[in-house]
Amino acid sequence: MAEEERCIRLFLASINSDVTKREYLKNLDRFRAFTKINKYSELLKIKEKKLQAIVEDYVLYLRETTHPNSIPTIYYPIQTFFEMNDIMINFKKIRRLFPAKVKTAVERGWTVEEIRKMLFVANDTRSQAIIHFENASGGRIGIFNGLKIKHLKEINDETYGKCYAIIGYADEREEYITFLTSEAAKTLDQYFEKRQADGETLTQDSPVFREKYLLGSQPCKMIDSSALGEVVRRVIEKAGLRRKENKKGNRYAVPANHGFRHRFDEIMKSVTGVNPHIAEKMFAHTSRIIALDTVYNNPTIERMFVEYKKIIPYIMIDDSERNKIELNKKEGINKELQKKFNEIEELKQQRIDDKKNIQKMILETLRNQGIIMD
Repeated sequence: MAEEERCIRLFLASINSDVTKREYLKNLDRFRAFTKINKYSELLKIKEKKLQAIVEDYVLYLRETTHPNSIPTIYYPIQTFFEMNDIMINFKKIRRLFPAKVKTAVERGWTVEEIRKMLFVANDTRSQAIIHFENASGGRIGIFNGLKIKHLKEINDETYGKCYAIIGYADEREEYITFLTSEAAKTLDQYFEKRQADGETLTQDSPVFREKYLLGSQPCKMIDSSALGEVVRRVIEKAGLRRKENKKGNRYAVPANHGFRHRFDEIMKSVTGVNPHIAEKMFAHTSRIIALDTVYNNPTIERMFVEYKKIIPYIMIDDSERNKIELNKKEGINKELQKKFNEIEELKQQRIDDKKNIQKMILETLRNQGIIMD
């Protein structure tokens, strides 16, 4: 086994979650790039005293360039890599270099008006589909990694139209279910149609979102979450939503991609009647209400969609789409009322028919007994 392969395999074998593996490897690579060393195995050959200084300098560099709350997340993959490869430096001293955590500037999620501005300046179907997807699903940005068409399950609802159930982090420990509204599903379908019109053959294994292309028939490459996040950030800047007055320190009050998730959480927790256990499931959180909820509470897609439908009118962006739902609801109520009216009329008629039949039976009995004559 090659040395390079073994040191990374040991590192990754210590991590259970596939999502965490990707994040740890990304942050380890940031450190490797900082050292200007090409191979991970070369890091293991640095003398202990020099390596200690390099890692300390990296943490000091992060203090100047990174939000204080993010430094532990960026650092711990480095410590894990060296520990798993039996390189022991003074990690306790390095952790003492971490700055104190600060209260984040995040105050709220994106508003309907702000998302409308994004959609107005997003001049391609992919960008529009991404924005609708993030808004409707409330998913972490990492949900896009590995997301394929086979992870979308079509749902057709008489009131809410065609929606999608999304299987996020499919086949991984973090797998969970969330959904797309009809307007998000419609925009996503338009994006799929554009790709097909450009020559791409879509299959169940095709990525939901692909990298930009000159020809759709070119080999399809899945866009990763970091590149997809940049797409959204460019749209946000173009929409004029990144002004200095909205900034607190190094951060904005509304984070670019997480702002959609924040909005989803705000709506989910403010709508009356949403089952809190299922809400946590859709948000990919372990329930804080019941300790063993993740083990014993495994609702079906259909049951979860019942709860998701309760927030659809609040999470949709287009008023005309929202009005369609309200119209469908009224039509549904009218159909139900008409159905009940018809049932009542049928019962009335049945009672009349039953009464006639009883009278007929009585007369027939009396005739047979000779009590009355024709």
